[in-house]
Amino acid sequence: MIFNRTYIVREAINYLNAVAGTNYSDTNKNTQNVIFILLDNGYTLDEFKSVIDIKWEQWKGTDYQKYVRPSTLFGKKFENYLNEPRTSKASTIQKLANSVQSVKQHRWRMD
Repeated sequence: MIFNRTYIVREAINYLNAVAGTNYSDTNKNTQNVIFILLDNGYTLDEFKSVIDIKWEQWKGTDYQKYVRPSTLFGKKFENYLNEPRTSKASTIQKLANSVQSVKQHRWRMD
């Protein structure tokens, strides 16, 4: 399915606003331009959503949360952000479980 560029901008910004609880405008010319440049380079709506998800997972609740915005997410580091490994709650829980198992194996005391 082929979408027009304005639709992709609207969907990307609506998704960002839904995820981050923000209120960015899809009619802002600077926002449109950075997304149009990425579209011209072959990026897709799903990739915009992936970057939003990746950076939200990493930055929510930190000092960096304020950078979950169009100018940062869709700027010069977009490709780097897209290629970062995704963290998930499942992997965090697994790391914690592995740490607990290691403590048990070594019979370390935690009191």
